[in-house]
Amino acid sequence: MFSFEKDLPGMSTIKKRKIKHGTRKLLYKTWKRVNTDQVDLRRAVKCPQDEDIKDWLAIGVVDFYNKLNMLRGSIVSFCTKESCPSMTAGAKFEYYWPVNGKPTRLSAPDYLNELFVWIENQLDNPDVFPPDENTSFPRHFASKIVPNIFRRLARVFAHIYHCHFNEMVEQLNDSEPQTEKELEIYNQASEILNQSSTVLEDFQNYKGCGQQIRKAISEPSEKNELLAWEAVLPLVEQQSYYFTFYMQIRGLVETLLREICSGDTKETSNRLVSLQALVKHFVHLLDFVIRFDYIKMEKPEMQNDFSYYRRYVNRKRSELDINDLVVSDQDCDSMSLTFAYPAPMLKGVIDTMKAFKGKRVVPEENLTQGLSSMVNVFYYLLENKKIENKDTKMFCLRAMVATLVIFDHVDEKGAFHNKSLINVKGCLTLLANFDPKQQSLINIVKFSSAHWRDEKTKQSLKAILN
Repeated sequence: MFSFEKDLPGMSTIKKRKIKHGTRKLLYKTWKRVNTDQVDLRRAVKCPQDEDIKDWLAIGVVDFYNKLNMLRGSIVSFCTKESCPSMTAGAKFEYYWPVNGKPTRLSAPDYLNELFVWIENQLDNPDVFPPDENTSFPRHFASKIVPNIFRRLARVFAHIYHCHFNEMVEQLNDSEPQTEKELEIYNQASEILNQSSTVLEDFQNYKGCGQQIRKAISEPSEKNELLAWEAVLPLVEQQSYYFTFYMQIRGLVETLLREICSGDTKETSNRLVSLQALVKHFVHLLDFVIRFDYIKMEKPEMQNDFSYYRRYVNRKRSELDINDLVVSDQDCDSMSLTFAYPAPMLKGVIDTMKAFKGKRVVPEENLTQGLSSMVNVFYYLLENKKIENKDTKMFCLRAMVATLVIFDHVDEKGAFHNKSLINVKGCLTLLANFDPKQQSLINIVKFSSAHWRDEKTKQSLKAILN
């Protein structure tokens, strides 16, 4: 019924279990589907009608066993006998392991090894987990055996959450590419994103030439018009620089998504873990997008400068040297359309995501699951106050908002309906209460979302941000 194994340093042999046969294989597909489609955990674990509850529980044991083995592998470098001399979950809970029938204190690594060997032995025992579907499960399978396994598996979650959560966050920050292909994409993304702070600093220092333009309009003369033209040229060149970077960002979005969201839909969550270095770059990209659009909302002079440039070129085209035109006519049209939006970078990312979805390069479910997982992780980090640094909190808040808005455009039903994959009420409440000064983020949700203003969106959700 089960196969495949690999070794990780500091751990007993891990066996990844695979359901192979008959109706249990079909039931396993149902389990995977409902556990990726549902946010309501009570509904997600409910046994489907007309299915055997013991088969359903057995499949749940296998799935949680596999997921926790993977999670366990991510903490071996810092969950040691020295760092964790006992198996605890915070200051109030300590777990003992029965040795020769006596509860015994073990280090966390030893406890975990004993636990997973104990579960492996039960999974390998045909009298407990029968491989033949025509063979009955033991009498107390649902009432004693499975609850005992789940209770002990829950201790693994509790230990990681209370003792290693910050280390796992740091591990994500320090993550490195694991394959040559990932390294190639990572380096490509790094080359672009390393310029982002320069772009933001340059944009923050952008000063329009409104005074010269107003004087050229109110007191038209060749001298005043020439002064306005000379003032606006370097500013349009600056805008051209931002537009070039905007196009690079759009290309990078597709490159990252093509790698992160490829493969089997049911493995999407695993790819988010295994490709942490690329996910980290994607999140930093979203942070740049929101920060750029923050500044754009405070720079109305940017469009005024560009409008004057276009009007002047149209009137003086026959007199101008082509070398005086800092952007081509084609780029001029594209820049005008792009920067007309209040949040142009986010709009560009959304358009790229929608076009990428339309190409069907990866399954649509992979995109929605990947995005919803990111939103929910950011919400969890902020809601549970797992991050103390204020700058890091703002980073997560910006990334949460960007991912939520993108998801609302990519998912057919959006983010604001009753069965959304996102805890949207929690996200909006968190955003509204986080800092009253963050009106820009609230406006991004209101004006950049696809379904916020839908009639079907509950008034109670709209009231949170109003």
